Amino acid sequence: MTIGEDFKSSNTLLFTIRNLSNEAPSATQCNPIIYLRGTIGANSDNLFLTPQDAQNAIVDIVTKFNDVDCQWRVSSDSAFCLAVEIKKPSFFSNKDETIQVRVTNIVTNAVTGDIRISLSNNLDSNAIDFGIVKEPVALKANLYATLSVTPSEDFRDSDFSDSKNRLVLMVKNLAATPIASSDRVIKLSGNIGNDRTALFLTTDDARSIAPILPEDWRYEWDFSIQNKFCLLLKTSRDCLFAGNESLTITLPNLISRTPCGDAQLDVSFGFSKRLFGFLAKKIADTPGIISFESEPRESVSHLRGDNVVLKWQTYGLQDIELTRSGSSRTLAYQRDGELGGRYTIVNVTADSTYRLRGYDGDRVVERELTVKVLRPGWYDAINVLQEGDPGYPVAQNAAEAQTLENARKQLLELTLLINANNEKIYGIFRCFVDKRECAMLFETENPFADWSLVESSVAGKPSGLRIPSGFSTSPGVYADNKIWLIGGSQIDKVYSNEIWCFDPKQKIWSTLGQANFPARMGHGVVELDNKIWVMGGHNGKALFKDIWTFDPKNEQWTLLTASGTDDWKGACLISPTIYQKHIWLYGGASKPGAASYNDLYVFPYSNNNAYSSEKKNTDAITDAGSKTPIGSCLQFINNDLLLFGKFRTEAGESRLDEALAFRLSNPETSTWERFPSDGLESWGADTTFSYQAINFRDKMLVAKALPRKDEDKRNPVLKIYVS
Repeated sequence: MTIGEDFKSSNTLLFTIRNLSNEAPSATQCNPIIYLRGTIGANSDNLFLTPQDAQNAIVDIVTKFNDVDCQWRVSSDSAFCLAVEIKKPSFFSNKDETIQVRVTNIVTNAVTGDIRISLSNNLDSNAIDFGIVKEPVALKANLYATLSVTPSEDFRDSDFSDSKNRLVLMVKNLAATPIASSDRVIKLSGNIGNDRTALFLTTDDARSIAPILPEDWRYEWDFSIQNKFCLLLKTSRDCLFAGNESLTITLPNLISRTPCGDAQLDVSFGFSKRLFGFLAKKIADTPGIISFESEPRESVSHLRGDNVVLKWQTYGLQDIELTRSGSSRTLAYQRDGELGGRYTIVNVTADSTYRLRGYDGDRVVERELTVKVLRPGWYDAINVLQEGDPGYPVAQNAAEAQTLENARKQLLELTLLINANNEKIYGIFRCFVDKRECAMLFETENPFADWSLVESSVAGKPSGLRIPSGFSTSPGVYADNKIWLIGGSQIDKVYSNEIWCFDPKQKIWSTLGQANFPARMGHGVVELDNKIWVMGGHNGKALFKDIWTFDPKNEQWTLLTASGTDDWKGACLISPTIYQKHIWLYGGASKPGAASYNDLYVFPYSNNNAYSSEKKNTDAITDAGSKTPIGSCLQFINNDLLLFGKFRTEAGESRLDEALAFRLSNPETSTWERFPSDGLESWGADTTFSYQAINFRDKMLVAKALPRKDEDKRNPVLKIYVS
């Protein structure tokens, strides 16, 4: 139903009443009357703006009765009632009989929205409520596309500049009046993936397009729905369209690496629920290889022992064969649809190149793809959230909108790593938009590949909040198949004893309230023997050396008592780990901003609500005390306990800061030896950082270094050690 000011209107409302009973209704004491009721006014749920608009509508009974009386009963300026009286003793004479009433020439000048209307009768008290969408003046969208799937080697270089393909979107306002909607956006949406209905194979293919827009228009990509793209076209003008205005938007240099067929595209407008559907035909003039990809993608390096899937699409080629470089043996693969195939490389052990070949008569068409395997050592990983990605920040004011438009991407800083039983890694990441923190939860099975946003919410808080406020840098663990955030910040002067829990199945953060221990920050948290252990920390005035355990099953806290040797003097800014079922702890400080300790402690496991601690020798680590840790952490891999971080050596006015790593060669004598640290140079800065590392599947260490927020420094670099 369209909104317009002309007295004549093509809007029509047709409602049908059918007898669903097996028998004809019995006669009634009075003639049956059908009532159509609604409201009058300028709101979005009003059908008519004025009582006169209701009187101008024309009522027509489609089903012919000998005697029917129709009356508009406008009882007030805010409500109307159309009464249709059937002048016979019953509505129906037999089963499946229908009554159709049509109201034409409906002029509605109320605000765009859903009209609320009820249908009832005078024989019972039941009423049926329904809604009708009101849209502004008619719009016509024409989509013209010249698309082809170009099977050429240019795909390998991601070089889209030579493509002659373009998609042209033309929209015209057919009315003489402007469309002044508050939601001034046009949406072009479609599929992403390896099937005929998809326009793009990957989100990167979509992002490679730079739309040509009229002045005062801008664009954003939205990939928040899996296997979908949405191109948002927005204007800063006062109205979406002027009267009789046309708009042309062009997507140039477009290459579709998907199978030939009709790509399904939809155009919609922010003020309307209506979709304009189109098909864009994809053709290939020359037989060739449309795509040859790996999963994970080719740019991702793989761990030894991983499985990698090769996938491809071809057009018009015969005798497709797959070989490995250096071998003439043809590999047996599976067909994947009419024109595709797939091959699984089981247990990759070394870099290898695969060649896909097909024949167009005597012409040979081939493509190569290299699968790379990671070698032992340290690697850097940086995660970027691009405009349109799930979780990309939403502006809360005009200044943030401008910031986001200028950036179009955000570097993500990792604040917490969680190993979920070696099945996956969870990470809390954050970015900042004009100093406003945006924190969110991601997950991955390979930190060298993509991290996926976990759609999370916080119980009792507004939608859009993905991590409990103030807890994005809290320490946490995975226990009882849940993520637990414990107390205040790892690094910042944010003190708390509140506990938050995230259930990956429900995808909701819920609070367990305050723990029994005092509020603190900089404390250590580990999981051992199905319990969560909390130790140390600082409350802004005093240093803690207490140790607590929490049982997730019964939600009970226990304060452990010291028994036997207890060398530990307490510390904050600590990152303990579990090695051979003991808690190991190195470094820490007496308070935030103070010099770090170079002490190493072992807390033997005990299940009797008591603990003991033993101080270990660290001369080999600190060169007999000449080196001081700036920030450090412990973690094991392949049954070796490693210590790594930043260390400072001072001699007079000279100072040397260096990233070092060590391996515990003899636990009994606390003998340490140097461990390869090439690749750690850029880890953190020359100031206090919160360091953390996790062991994942005993194949890699994933580590982060988190700076203090008040230093206004960001560290988006993850360090990954491959064994």
